[in-house]
Amino acid sequence: MNRGLFLRFFYRNPMQRDAAGLQAAVIHFLGIVRDADTNASDTFRSVCDALQNAGLSVPANPMELTSQNPKITVMVIPHGSTPGMLEDICLTAVISDPATPCMEQYFQCLQQLPSSLPKNMSKAKVHAFLASRYEPDKRLGEAAKAGYWPWDNEAFATVKSFLQQIVS
Repeated sequence: MNRGLFLRFFYRNPMQRDAAGLQAAVIHFLGIVRDADTNASDTFRSVCDALQNAGLSVPANPMELTSQNPKITVMVIPHGSTPGMLEDICLTAVISDPATPCMEQYFQCLQQLPSSLPKNMSKAKVHAFLASRYEPDKRLGEAAKAGYWPWDNEAFATVKSFLQQIVS
């Protein structure tokens, strides 16, 4: 029995695209993960609107399960109410890594230059941090598989809680 399903969204309104498949399948749990980006409440509202438009139940708050099947929960990264993204969680987790001060110095140096700074500082910092690793060409997901992120760090507690909610 498939106890849960995780979908990775690449579309502005993913539920419209996938609703027919979700309704046809026997799905007991649906976990949706989205970056908050600049506004966590707008992100949550956007997911809820898509769920409602697809005829699915809508959770009252992030990280809460709906009562109807499929049970649905939404995680807005990094922590449900703050702006940010997965990269911010990863950066928080490596704050005590010896390479982090070097990465921060690099970006302080860039601020002194007349050229523009990266559009997305969190993503740029993750890339700079990953450049300090033995295999520096990994992307975020590849770095996760390679063990570059300290999964036991408290920064990942919300992610772990979300995953436990889905599988329990």
